[in-house]
Amino acid sequence: WQFVSDKEAKYDKTSFDRMYENCDQSKPIVVFGSFQNLLGTTENGAIKPKNEFIHTTNWDMVIFDEAHNLSKSSEGLETARYKLGKRLAQVAPILLCKCY
Repeated sequence: WQFVSDKEAKYDKTSFDRMYENCDQSKPIVVFGSFQNLLGTTENGAIKPKNEFIHTTNWDMVIFDEAHNLSKSSEGLETARYKLGKRLAQVAPILLCKCY
């Protein structure tokens, strides 16, 4: 098993996406990311380059802790967190959500 996280990447003085790229794709990979690190866009509204792999990888499973943060706004608008959850749900056959 290989473990990738933004915190570990900073500790290893590398980037989140570079740490993922350096993994052996033939072995299991666990990626941990917090909403704070995975959200946000570039000035043009695109996904941040360091997070593109999260949106383009076909994951075996995605687990959301504190899934209540994936909800739409009180006005019914799709928030950035909602859109992230929706996108990952489309590329993962197993989606586990934990709410408090």
